[in-house]
Amino acid sequence: MGRRNDEQMTVRAAQADKEKTNKRRTKDEQRTNKERTKNEKRTNKERTKNEQMTNK
Repeated sequence: MGRRNDEQMTVRAAQADKEKTNKRRTKDEQRTNKERTKNEKRTNKERTKNEQMTNK
């Protein structure tokens, strides 16, 4: 009976570890998405600035 409890504990620990990893992964994804959109905004701003300069 004690052995079964041990198995249950390792499963729970593995589950918690997996959830922690998933949480970390989503945080990383959010960070990279934020950086990507920031870069896109910057390039769009530069593009419109260049277009305005050439149109004058």
